[in-house]
Amino acid sequence: MRLTARDEDGKPVDLWFAYKVPKLTKEASTPTPSGYEYMTYDPTVGKLAPSPSKVNESQGALNFTLDGLFKQPDADTGWILYTDERPPILPGMDDGSLGRTKGVITFDQATEEADALDAQGPQRERTLGRMKR
Repeated sequence: MRLTARDEDGKPVDLWFAYKVPKLTKEASTPTPSGYEYMTYDPTVGKLAPSPSKVNESQGALNFTLDGLFKQPDADTGWILYTDERPPILPGMDDGSLGRTKGVITFDQATEEADALDAQGPQRERTLGRMKR
């Protein structure tokens, strides 16, 4: 499967970004986000909109985009995963007030293209951009 950014329906797009909605307390008149909901934007839609999927489900732009890496990578596909969280084998605790950064950089040696997916916190903004060498 070719690495490419994919929209909420799994169709290729040039780019998208998402904002993960934080877990909120329940008010009587509004639905309560569980912390897994997110809003997405891609140029083909032209506006920020709630995703019908959640980040912990197998649907949606994030999962469709990463499927090309984790489900059926081509022989020319490479990737680097990173996180700034303290590994569980080290003593001590992370300082949660400093936020989090996680991500994956993928590359295709045949086409000389790369994708960058970066997740930052505490808001956990997610962006995906396309780069060409």
